[in-house]
Parts: sequence; C-alpha cells; structure tokens
Amino acid sequence: MEMFKSIVSKVDVPDHIAVESLMNTLHIKSPFWADLYRHPTRSVPDSNARSNNFIRMEEDTRAKAAKEAAGKQTPARTNDARQEIPPVPTDLRDKLGRKTDSKDLRTFLKRKAEMVQKSEADLRTSLDKSKARKTTRTGAALHLQPQPVDLREKINSKAEDLRAKLSQPKQHDLRPCLEAKRQAQRELMKVTNTPHLNVIMGGSPPCGDSVRAVKDYRRQAITAQKWPSQVEADHQISFSVADTHGISMPHNDPLLIDIGIDECQVTKVLVDTCSSVDLIFRDMLDKMGVDLHDMKPSSRILTGFNGSSEQMVGTICLPVYADDVTRTVKFSVIRARAPYNAILGTPWLHSVKAFPSTYHQCVKFPGKDGTTQTIRGDQRAAREILIAAVKLQQSPSLVNAVTKPIHKIYPQKEEIHEVPIDGADPSKVVRIGAYLSDDLQSLIISFLKENASTFAWVTSDMKGIDPAITSHELNVDPTFKPIRQKRRKLGPERSKAVNEEVDRLLDAGFIAEVRYLEWLANPVFVKKKNGKWCICVDFTDLNKACPKDSYPLPHIDRLVESTSGNELLTFMDAFSGYNQIMMHTDDREKTAFITDSGTYCYKIMPFGLKNA
Repeated sequence: MEMFKSIVSKVDVPDHIAVESLMNTLHIKSPFWADLYRHPTRSVPDSNARSNNFIRMEEDTRAKAAKEAAGKQTPARTNDARQEIPPVPTDLRDKLGRKTDSKDLRTFLKRKAEMVQKSEADLRTSLDKSKARKTTRTGAALHLQPQPVDLREKINSKAEDLRAKLSQPKQHDLRPCLEAKRQAQRELMKVTNTPHLNVIMGGSPPCGDSVRAVKDYRRQAITAQKWPSQVEADHQISFSVADTHGISMPHNDPLLIDIGIDECQVTKVLVDTCSSVDLIFRDMLDKMGVDLHDMKPSSRILTGFNGSSEQMVGTICLPVYADDVTRTVKFSVIRARAPYNAILGTPWLHSVKAFPSTYHQCVKFPGKDGTTQTIRGDQRAAREILIAAVKLQQSPSLVNAVTKPIHKIYPQKEEIHEVPIDGADPSKVVRIGAYLSDDLQSLIISFLKENASTFAWVTSDMKGIDPAITSHELNVDPTFKPIRQKRRKLGPERSKAVNEEVDRLLDAGFIAEVRYLEWLANPVFVKKKNGKWCICVDFTDLNKACPKDSYPLPHIDRLVESTSGNELLTFMDAFSGYNQIMMHTDDREKTAFITDSGTYCYKIMPFGLKNA
C-alpha cells in the first residue's frame, strides 16, 4: 500500500482509475479485496483509510495468535534435569574420618580415586545432555512460533507491481490517447508547415477580472477535455436542405435577424459566434427610448480580432424576446458607428441553447413546449449593408467643405492655462484644462467667478472649523511623565527660517505664546528641493504617551477607481485643510515648542501628531 500511495502521489490519474488499479493488484482471497467489491468506492483517500484499518486488524490478529500458540506449546517443567545431575562428591576427609570395612588404606584410596573420576565424567556428560536438550526445546519453540510477516510484502508477493499495472495501456487510460493525438498534430504541422492561429475575442470572461480567476477558468477547460463528464440527453436540432428555401445561392452573407429587445422590434441584429459579449449602440438606445438611468457606467475595453480597441460607455440589462423564449441580456453599450443595430454573441446564444447557421440563414433553438423554434435571417438587409460598404469604398476622396473640428487640439505645453476670476486682484487666478471645449470652459469660468469668495488666497482668509463641530483632542496616558526637551542650538540660517515661520503663524493666528509648560519639543528642519526649509515639531515623546487609534482609512486605489464613469475631474484642493481643525483648549499647551524668540503652542492641529 505504501508503494501504491507513493505512485498515486507522483502520477496524475483520476481517482476511479487508481482505485480500479488497486483492486486489480490485490489478491483474490484478500479480505480487503472482498470489502472493496462489497462496498465499492471511487475515492483514493477512502481506499487508503480502509486499507490502513485492514492492515492494523491483520497485525493485531497475527500478534494475538502467536501469543496463544506460544503459551500452548511451551513444555511443562519437570524434575528430570534435577534427577539426572549426579550427587556432588563429598569431601575425602569426611570419608577418611568414617569407619570402613577395608583395612587396607591403599586399596580404599585407590577405589575412592576411581569413583571421583567416574563421577566427574558423568557430570560433564549430563551437563552436555541437558544443554543439548535445552537447545532442542528452544529451536522447537521458535519453529512453532509464527513469524510476523509484513502485509505490504504479502500483497506485493501475491500481486504484480502497481507501477507496471499503471504503465500498461488500458481502454480507459486517456494519457496514451492524448499523447498520440498531440504527436499526430505535431507531425501534421511539420509536414504542412501551416502556422497555428489563436482566435482573439473581446469582452471579459464570466469568471472575474483577476489573473488567477482567468487561469482557473482555463484550467476548467483542460480538465473537461481530459476527463469529460457524462452528457445527458438533450433536445436534438438539425438542419436540412429545406431550410435553404428562399435563399439566394451561393452566398457569403452574415446572419442578420429581427428580434424583440425591450419594447421594440429591432432589425439588423447581427448574430456573431465570435463575439464573447452582447453589444448595443448608444444611438440605438436613444432611438428605442430606453431610460439610461438603469445603465451602469463601465470603463472596460473591448478588443477586436485585429487588436483595435473600443471603450465601453456602460452596461445595461434588457429583455430579449425570441418567439416564446425570453432572456434578460446584459448588453455592453459603446459609442461607435456600425451598420448593425445590435450584436448578439455567445452569451445570448448559450443562454437559449441556440444553433446559428449562416449557410441556412437561420437560428434554431428549443422552445418551451419542446419543439424547435426557428428565426429566419434577413438576407436582403445583409446585402444592402454590403452595397453601402462597396459604395463607400468606391467613392472619390474629394473635399467639398471644411467644417470646424468638434474638439480643439492644443500642443502638449498648453494643456493648462491660467484664468483670473477676480477683477480687483489679477493675482487671483485658477488653472483650467485647455483641451476642454469653449462652451465648457466658459461655463466653468463663470461658475468660479460667482463663487470667488469661497477660495482662500492667503492664510488669513481661512476662518477654520467651528470647535463646536469638531476639534482634535490628545488622549494622553496619565501614567506617562511629561517630558521637556532641552533646547537645541540652531545655526544662523535655520534660526532665521524658524523666526520667519513663527511670524507667519502668529499673523495667521495658528500659534500663541505660552509659559510654565509640562511638555516641550524642539523644531525639526528639512530642506525642500526648491531650497526652502520645511519646519516641523518633534512630537516623539508626546506620541509615545498617546495610544494608537487604528482607524480604517480608505485606500488610494479605491479613491481613484471611484472617479471612473465621470466626465470631469477637478484638482481643487483645500487650502491648508489640515490647519483648519482647531486643537482642544485643554491640549494646546501639550503641543508647545521652543525657539530663539520664545515658547509657543499650536491653536490649530499641527503636523506630526499621532492619530491626527
């Protein structure tokens, strides 16, 4: 089973083929084989789990049987060995101390020595016999005890190698068939030297826009091709010679049909099997009187077979009536000139299970009552479109009149120009895109002039937000000890820059002088690209005493995507909008900083604070 698991993990085969190969390799008298036939399965994990149960059962059964056999065949202990051991010879001195019948001491000693030699020889013989008997019993017990046999070896000894089984070609194995088909295609390409062309289709697949979703969509097609599922019997549709009745032959006309869309009967609708979207034109929606409030804006790009692209205006869902079959179709709306009023692609064809035939100039699909419904094509309308196209190609390129272009074309350097909106102060100007039309430019300029008082041109023009509406508070941990930083020495250039910044902030009313402080920080200087100094305050110690408020801020990509579908985009920004929020009166002194001219605190929310 371990070999089967390793091979299945390396070879990409369906579960039912792997389970069938496992059943072919099992012994016919194996209980696992009988269980698989009694309770069939098509899952490899299920078969592996059941095999582990059978292996565990057989190992436990074998161990218990061996234990019982060893207990039955162990010989009982007897006193034979104890009886066969000769008596230990006694000391000769004890014998000499006893009374004997023999009066000749030499005869007695000679007889005694012979007895000692005989007893020693008998003792060696008996020990050897006992040792040999013990060895014989041990060998017999080992012989009678059943040896543990690995179930994997048993399965492999009674069945052929699974790898050899998987390598053998079978009728249900698709790999040799697919490989042979690919090899035949390669040989045909080499012989004919014909280039392979892929079809380019527009629109988006019904799986999502991400790369991962598109790859999964492609993988589904590969899986369905390798392991096709069973197809249920469906309605049969066929074409015959009778369907060409009333059609001018020969022809290469496209298939144009009349079909009901929304509340209108629309003519010159092209049935295109190479289009992955259903299209309708904006001008056609205006003629139909469709309410465009139901249209959802979209900025997708539709791509044709030659790489040309067209941006969508939006999408709209409209009902399409084909005899007694009604489907709600999601049309892609575009602004383009075309000889057709709409294009029905594969989404609508697949939804009604329709089969178009340009040769027979008709579309057939199953109806509600099970009969075959047919929509005839308009061959006359198709040839009228062909005549219009030929006239357009043959018309001479003569210039009869020069009309004013719809949009102005400006050089790249004049994309933006400045427009004054206050007659009393020419310095108050706004920047407007130069590519806008004259009517739109005049409309925007008049609107800005009417609301010129809304703009802040200097810092003193900012009134700020009323503290009753909102103000910034510092949630300082009371367990932290206030820190007053030591004053840092500044060079003459930096000292001049900080004094100028302090004067500007005092004039604007952003800061105020303060004394007897608990928190005190130093200014930090950063030089900009234009050579000026950017002055901030080092609120590091104050920020450590304030816990972090993890407030969810919107992502920039979502903000940018939210602008899609709008015709205009303004770049107006709030003038120092960060400084229009007031600090809470209890927390102002905590923002104090030290300079050469004194110590000051912020009345408005400064940069550098945590949670600001």
